[in-house]
Amino acid sequence: MHLFGDHGAVISPLRAHNGAGDAGRGKVNERIAEGVDVGARMHFVVGTSQNGKPVTLAFGAVSGFPDLDDLMRRYGVSQAVIDAAPEEHATREWARKWNPRTIDTAQDVKVWRCAYSTPKPGQSAMIVWNEKTQLVTVPRTETLSRSAAELLSARQLPRYEPGHPGWVEYLLHHKNSKKIPIFVEGLVDAKIIDHFEWHEIGPDHLFHAGTYEMIAREAPHGQVVPTRGLISLKRTQERSAGLEIPGERHADGKAPWRG
Repeated sequence: MHLFGDHGAVISPLRAHNGAGDAGRGKVNERIAEGVDVGARMHFVVGTSQNGKPVTLAFGAVSGFPDLDDLMRRYGVSQAVIDAAPEEHATREWARKWNPRTIDTAQDVKVWRCAYSTPKPGQSAMIVWNEKTQLVTVPRTETLSRSAAELLSARQLPRYEPGHPGWVEYLLHHKNSKKIPIFVEGLVDAKIIDHFEWHEIGPDHLFHAGTYEMIAREAPHGQVVPTRGLISLKRTQERSAGLEIPGERHADGKAPWRG
């Protein structure tokens, strides 16, 4: 049975298979990740990894930080990544509140704030985890491209429900984020590509929330070395421009749509 949560969230039927319905933690030792994009509303994606495959358990939007607290408890989130901007002070305080576990919860939680970096084309880029500031810095183009590739090739989603407001928004936010070629100056007519960049043509909050959830799934446990690793930005030039919504990878095995 397809489950719908409060806050207008779309919830995966896998939640019921895990023995927790839509209100519990799921399997013991299951690491639950959450990504949050900050704006007029807090758009969120909750997910996990099952048998090495990324699985989206829920997505939607809530009105503020108290609702995010409820989501953290409801899903037993162990790793969360939240957009560091534009509410920098508020996100810092929310991360600080959860990280020392000052909230009344038995959860072992780590919250990171995320900032995008924009290395010059062709340069190597680093993902940096800073324990002191609770900030993870990731290369924007590479990370968004990797998130889009994961969505297209591997990420399992809740069962598609045509016309559901949550799904309408989810599809729109992904179609509104486009990867476009930037041509070499003076060689535009020849269409010689210098690099690619992601640009939004409308609201794309759930695309970023899903990206933050992916980062949260990959977050290290405990004390970390500041640098996670090097990433070559040249890979971004091999990806196609724009984001097509896939229909092959759903939790129920169905392929109900193609963008």
